[in-house]
Amino acid sequence: MAKAQIRRMDHTGDSLVAEWDTEVEEEVKVAQDELTKFLDSCVKEYGSEPPVWVRRIGQKEYDMGGRDLDLSTVEEVIFQPMIRGG
Repeated sequence: MAKAQIRRMDHTGDSLVAEWDTEVEEEVKVAQDELTKFLDSCVKEYGSEPPVWVRRIGQKEYDMGGRDLDLSTVEEVIFQPMIRGG
């Protein structure tokens, strides 16, 4: 059993968005839905998706990801909402 999570980092700190077992298909689907919902809301509000950083199972480094991730292979997803203003 491998637990994975999606974390949101913003001006309020670090919060857990979703947690799932990478070996349970239904949990992976729920996590994917949460990620997609967040990315869709950013596109609607800001016109684009924010950076999504991914650490895959067994790796220590992060690389870029997006809505097409296979969350059954991911240990951690981190995103930072767009900053408004200037």
